[in-house]
Amino acid sequence: MTKLEPDFSMRELVQLRARPEAIHIYHGHTVLTTKQDGTVSKGGPEGLFFHNTRLLSWWEHRINGQRLKFISASPVDSYSMLQMYLSPDIMQEVGNIPPEERGVVLRVSRFVGDGMHEDADLENYTQTTVNCTLSWDVEADFADLGEAMEGKRKQEAPVDSEWRAIDAKTHELTLSYRHEKLPMAVVIRFLHPDGDPRWEDGRVVFDAKLAPHEHAHFCVSIEPVIDGRHATPEYGCYAFGGDTGSPHDEMRKRLLADATRVATTNANAHDAWHAAVRDLASLPLYDGGWPEALTPAAGIPAYQALFGRDSLTASWQAASVSPLLMEASIIRTAQHIGSTRDDFRDELPGRVIQQISFSPLARLGLTPFRCYYGDYSAPAAFLIVLGQHYMWTGDTEFFRRHQDAAERVLAFLDGEADADRDGFIEYETRSPLGQKNQGWKDSAVAVVYEDGSVVPNPVATCELQGDVYSAKQQHGLAIALAGKQFGDARRLLKEASDLKKRFAESFWMPDEQFVALCLDPDKRAVRTIASNAAHCLATGIVSGDHAGAVAKRLLAADMYSGWGVRTLSTEHPSYNPYSYQLGSVWPMESANTAFGMARYGLYDEVNVLTRGLFDLAALFPNHQLPEVVGGYQRDAEHPHPGTYPQAETPQAWSASAVPMCVQSMLGLQPLAPLRTLLIDPALPEWMPDLTLSNLQVGDARVTIRFHREADGSTGWKIIEKRGTLFVIQQPSGLSLTASARDRAKDLATSIFPWTH
Repeated sequence: MTKLEPDFSMRELVQLRARPEAIHIYHGHTVLTTKQDGTVSKGGPEGLFFHNTRLLSWWEHRINGQRLKFISASPVDSYSMLQMYLSPDIMQEVGNIPPEERGVVLRVSRFVGDGMHEDADLENYTQTTVNCTLSWDVEADFADLGEAMEGKRKQEAPVDSEWRAIDAKTHELTLSYRHEKLPMAVVIRFLHPDGDPRWEDGRVVFDAKLAPHEHAHFCVSIEPVIDGRHATPEYGCYAFGGDTGSPHDEMRKRLLADATRVATTNANAHDAWHAAVRDLASLPLYDGGWPEALTPAAGIPAYQALFGRDSLTASWQAASVSPLLMEASIIRTAQHIGSTRDDFRDELPGRVIQQISFSPLARLGLTPFRCYYGDYSAPAAFLIVLGQHYMWTGDTEFFRRHQDAAERVLAFLDGEADADRDGFIEYETRSPLGQKNQGWKDSAVAVVYEDGSVVPNPVATCELQGDVYSAKQQHGLAIALAGKQFGDARRLLKEASDLKKRFAESFWMPDEQFVALCLDPDKRAVRTIASNAAHCLATGIVSGDHAGAVAKRLLAADMYSGWGVRTLSTEHPSYNPYSYQLGSVWPMESANTAFGMARYGLYDEVNVLTRGLFDLAALFPNHQLPEVVGGYQRDAEHPHPGTYPQAETPQAWSASAVPMCVQSMLGLQPLAPLRTLLIDPALPEWMPDLTLSNLQVGDARVTIRFHREADGSTGWKIIEKRGTLFVIQQPSGLSLTASARDRAKDLATSIFPWTH
């Protein structure tokens, strides 16, 4: 095969879309998935979903019983979309006029949130009066989201319909699910001009008579009813005097106003940051009051629910945007810490929630996901994020308020999580319907031996040991600062130090100069080369003697694609660039890798990773990073990596990957209890300047401008500061590149900035 030469003049035309066959708009627990033409066609996976339950399985407009000519359909923002259609058959008697000139247009505006509101405007742009019918094909099947996506039903019941007039301009269609254990319905209310609408053969039909340049407005409200509880759509109808705003709009605006802003001459980084902030502001589940309502969903369309480790990880990665997301995620997950032993749900005292689902299959007990605990990364994540929230905010009262929850989580990590008492946590699945793998890689085939066979449980993956190490370090330092509990702090820090030593003895592979993927049930180190080791850099459990080698291996050709770190080496027999966790690239993981390399002062490596991630964002509309992309090598034959077929977009921890990269490049380390921000910036040539505005540390807000000097160093200047905050340039304590002289110089120039 002849290798292709790269054509850089055309590279800008590359534009990928995750799930390219569909359009999604979403808000809270509601998502509308349509085809690219804006329709929900009968028999497909599309629909209007509420709490992962499909309310509408068919929703399509017709004029005179005929399908419409599609013009355009697009989201306007995360929760609304606009579609336009022509009716090509209205003016058939005017033979020489092409369909697109016949001038009868249907304009459809949709808004989701606790159901959906739709405005349909039928517009006559001809010079003659038009008589026609406008109709909606309507069907509701109340399928579980998983059933809708797979096209297979595990639960099913008849659906009854009731049509009634409310008044002269309001009619109501109720579709009721007759499942004895799943009482559900959808109420569809039509506000319309004068006329006599009817419900016939699965279709709502209106007669319309439009004079030249006249239009008729139809207002549709779609209300979910679950277990007898009605949800009221958040957006109303402008034409009939309804409330066109959502009660959560102010929360979204408040979050955006609180957010840190970035300015840089690097357009990719600038656009990626603002796309990430926009996505993070669009994903809150809006359960409860401020700030817990800001807890982000994991992703759209399949993970629109609370997933403990996803919300915690994303909120920590996005801490430099706003600490509010951490606060919300801590509050929400603390409410669902395990209290009993329930094998079906993999629940144990002290375990942190993996996911909560109100879907039909979960409510029937056909899955354990109604309230499921099958995740060993979430408990440590809870402690890490609680500690990081304290370091970013200095909120001692909030930290102390969650100490009981933290102690329960620590008890789980020291007890049931280490079932064989060998000093490492290992996961085992008790639920017959639970997840086999319960580390960060949770697909059933993600943890494999060198020959490609699946490692059986119980498994002690390397990154989980790093998670526990970091959790104990974070919590030990935080309790010392917050409550001066020095005895407990010393104990936790000593336990973390001992774990780091045992980790090096059991997981380090001297011949590979890399970290083993896991310990199998026989405590044999599995020598598979995988991305899990990157998380060990991020948590700091890798010793200084080994960190440089691990970073180098992660950037070798078989692991680094040019866009990000692969989940599995291309040299492994299980490698597949489109596998979910056996060869694909996750932006979240690449950002964690960059953060880990920054901890060890490996800034050249950090900048390789961050550039790849920002370049990757530029391949997608609006610089919106999806959940996962393909693992192809970035070269002339592969000018883009492809996307995983079922990738979520947006995805919370893909959005948060961008601020994590910026934090890593600048070496930001907050110490809010000490009113201090440590920085260690290292801007590359491709990003010569970057300004952070409105960055919150404790009660202070600061704007700092960073710029690359002619000698390659990075200078910085405080532009504005509100509140007390000491900004000090100091490398990480794990840095492999900083000398004592460097540290002293950085400290001096921080204290005496005129010496810069």
